[in-house]
Amino acid sequence: MRSKSTQIKLNILGRLISLGFNFQIPLTKFTHINKPDTSKSFIAVMWHAHQCSLYGFKEVMNRVNILISPSNDGQIITDACERLGYKVIRGSKGREGASKAVLKMVDALNENDIVAITVDGPRGPNHVVKKGAIELAKLSGKPIVPMVWYSPKKNFLKFNSWDEFRVPIGYSRIVNLYGDPIYVNKDITDEEFEQKRLEVQNKLEELYADLVKNYDRYVNAK
Repeated sequence: MRSKSTQIKLNILGRLISLGFNFQIPLTKFTHINKPDTSKSFIAVMWHAHQCSLYGFKEVMNRVNILISPSNDGQIITDACERLGYKVIRGSKGREGASKAVLKMVDALNENDIVAITVDGPRGPNHVVKKGAIELAKLSGKPIVPMVWYSPKKNFLKFNSWDEFRVPIGYSRIVNLYGDPIYVNKDITDEEFEQKRLEVQNKLEELYADLVKNYDRYVNAK
């Protein structure tokens, strides 16, 4: 249970972050490569460092449900996301709380919403996909769509954090690159489950390497 003063501080920080996002979003020009049909439901997965790639879903942000941890840092991001118009599902500690969060995500997908998960969050290890997104795809029958973003410009800042968090400052030309949908069968075996987890992990790494190499070609794509 947070104290009233702590909650006020978190709310203020969330408000400041949302103001920064509101300033930045119009200055961020996206080129989308292989973008999925956002009129349909799917599970968008990204590295924790790439979470702001969801800027690219601004036309449907009211249908994007973001899974966010129950930590104080998570509360700040929750407040900012809700002010921007995104939906939030809070991940909870313990098996019971986690199960409730999964059920909320399944419900959101069944209502034709999009669910977004940082698959190596909230605290790593960096670039190691956890099992949550695979389990959600198994339960819901909805596809996983890997996504990465990148710009080589100096104002696409990289933070000195465990995830090397990325965010643009000022006018930016960003490419969002999406992988093909990955489906998970409901009757998948434990061995196949691990293969799917590695498939998602490897695809994210491949997409990012491809994007870094081919940014100039992608950013000028028509």
